[in-house]
Amino acid sequence: MKKILVLLMVLLCAAACSALEITPAGDRGFDIRAAAYTASVSPDTGNLSSLKFGGEEFLENTMGEYYSAYFFTPANGQLAAASAVREGSKITSTTPGVGTAVYTFDEDSVTIEAACTGEESVPFYMLLHHDIIAAFNGSGTSFKYASAFSPGEYDWAKGAAAMKT
Repeated sequence: MKKILVLLMVLLCAAACSALEITPAGDRGFDIRAAAYTASVSPDTGNLSSLKFGGEEFLENTMGEYYSAYFFTPANGQLAAASAVREGSKITSTTPGVGTAVYTFDEDSVTIEAACTGEESVPFYMLLHHDIIAAFNGSGTSFKYASAFSPGEYDWAKGAAAMKT
């Protein structure tokens, strides 16, 4: 009986300590909750559509006609992912013939890796909320985030960006 009680306590502790929850939301969407942030992968686009740290939205998601994260081609504009598949704490959004965006959700961080899979190099964009951009470029006073990059366009094949909150 003592061994069963110890096992039960270990299982309960493990469940309580696990602060990361990923739940399906529609056909290709997910809602993510962690101790440090919340995030959403849109069921409409299959791409990251919300990322909040401390209740503050990092992505620009208030302009209805624009996605928050997406691959872009001049011929087709913003591209929705055809699928978003979860494997553990990773969600892979795939735009066939164009690329993949892999979102890795950890308890205190989010890693985004975008890669082209087609014959042409196609840019992947993330629209940061204007308050966050103002904090990065020093023109705003509402946020104090240490950042290893400044706003702008990044070549994801050659570089990486990270921010510490």
